[in-house]
Amino acid sequence: MRSIVLIVFFLVGVLTRAQCTLVLSGRVIDAHDRTALEYAAITIVELERTVQADAAGNFSIPGLCPGSYTLLVSHVGCDPVQRKVEIRKDLVIDLKLEHHAHELRDAEVKGKRPDENVGQAHKELDKSAMERNGGRTLAEMLATIPGVNTLNSGPTISKPVIHGLSGNRVLILNQGIRQEDQQWGTEHAPNLDPFSSDKLTVVKGAASVQYGSDALGGVVITEPVELPREAGIRGEVRGVGQLNGKGGGGNAMVQGGVQGLRGLGWRVQGSGRYLGDSGSPDYVLSNTGVNEAGGSASLGYRDHRWNASAYYSYFTRDLGILRAAHIGNLTDLNNAIASGEPWYIDEFTYTIDAPRQNVQHHLLKAEAGYAISEHDRIVLTYGYQADDRQEYDIRRAGRSGTPSIDLFLGTHTADAVLKHWLGKHIHGKFGVNGIYQENTNLPGTGVRPLIPNYRKQSGGVFLLEHFPLSTKVEMEAGARVETTRLDVAKYTFDEVLISPQHDFTNSAITVGANWSVKDSVRLRFNVGTSYRPPHVSELYSEGLHHGAAAIETGDDGLQSERSLKGTLDVEATWLKGTLAHGGNVVRQPHRRLHLPAARMAWN
Repeated sequence: MRSIVLIVFFLVGVLTRAQCTLVLSGRVIDAHDRTALEYAAITIVELERTVQADAAGNFSIPGLCPGSYTLLVSHVGCDPVQRKVEIRKDLVIDLKLEHHAHELRDAEVKGKRPDENVGQAHKELDKSAMERNGGRTLAEMLATIPGVNTLNSGPTISKPVIHGLSGNRVLILNQGIRQEDQQWGTEHAPNLDPFSSDKLTVVKGAASVQYGSDALGGVVITEPVELPREAGIRGEVRGVGQLNGKGGGGNAMVQGGVQGLRGLGWRVQGSGRYLGDSGSPDYVLSNTGVNEAGGSASLGYRDHRWNASAYYSYFTRDLGILRAAHIGNLTDLNNAIASGEPWYIDEFTYTIDAPRQNVQHHLLKAEAGYAISEHDRIVLTYGYQADDRQEYDIRRAGRSGTPSIDLFLGTHTADAVLKHWLGKHIHGKFGVNGIYQENTNLPGTGVRPLIPNYRKQSGGVFLLEHFPLSTKVEMEAGARVETTRLDVAKYTFDEVLISPQHDFTNSAITVGANWSVKDSVRLRFNVGTSYRPPHVSELYSEGLHHGAAAIETGDDGLQSERSLKGTLDVEATWLKGTLAHGGNVVRQPHRRLHLPAARMAWN
């Protein structure tokens, strides 16, 4: 009898195993856009058996017996999902998961791609540091970073200086867009509101491969603010007072999300600054007041695959030029130098008279990105800038209210960047970009234009790869090719219209390394080339620059400026320092002659 029972159990086991040949297969996808979720985990709870989906989200579980099972499906950035399935034959199903933006955001912060500026020193000013420096200009804020100085033209005009270079040799990115304003003048400060961002980054070193022309000394980046993704509204208001100038400024911000639309956020911000004449311990620096105002608004949406945003900012500045800086002749100049104090001193006032500048700058940006996979992403960016500048001089016959220079600069920029991942030991970005720009002298000044009308077209392509060799050593290498065309329209002194054209083709390469010797010591090394086509002011300036009280003459034979630069940066808990060496080649000097005696010749 016992033998019969054993035989029966054996036959049942054989028949059961014969039926356990069913296959459960399918695909793990996003519940919203049905895109594949890579490497999701699928567990059969009753069997404690787990398989992993492939890069396309496909999975297969063979060797199943008929019956009911509970599937537990999980993926990074998703809530786990349980699903009951009944298997009587081979079954193919789709398993849908829903991503949560705030969970993915946390993962992105922790897993930030280390493939930018590997070999170059880069420092940041965060929101708290910017707030401590409230009331200062952009350049004055940046000067708190070691290795960054300022070039000042009076108490209210300053430009950042990196490794001894400034102006058109230091590139400024405003919300990721190249800042395009009239930077050719020594007394032209960057026209942007630093409080439109909550973080400033300075890259010290040649960076033309990634950012294009003008990045010889370094790059100043105002980072876009991360918008809220959850419902709710919050804001802040801050003010600052300043004794020298007897004024102050303030900044206000409101931001929030949209109820029922996870991932959609908005932000509105505004700031202003109002100062009268600055002063020294012994006298007033007459006509050095400043009146600034700025505002920005942004709207954006982001989930685990898509992101889209729109941004607009406006900035206006009205500032005075030190009245005593404008000298009518060389005799008065020599007398002013010998006296030890300005030749013109008046009572303190908030009034801004000629010589003065008025600038209005608009920026519109639209950006969209799509994650092709968990590691690869394409980003498209478009920007438009309108820069309107007037410069006023002291003129005869009551014409001081008429600008001596009236320029309008319109710029379109477009970028497409593919961030790619070829494995844990190589990843980077490939990009193309273009610029179309027109500069126009508005009529009515009664003065021969200092720089002519022109049209500039530029296009470039770059590749930047990052090579993590180990947990302590990283390397990067990149190259860029860019071409620029400049079409100029101007009248000669004989009133003949001429239209010269210039074409410039430039290239740049970079090689860098980052070695984390230990937790407290880091070495960065970079060798790179950079370039800068001559600005139209260097080619064709012709006449009196009223704001600077200087006669300027261009040289239309100038070629592109090229730079070879090497940097070695050491960071330690007890030491921080940078050793930089480089030089600019293939450069003819821009002929610029300062003759204050000629200022009255145009009145």
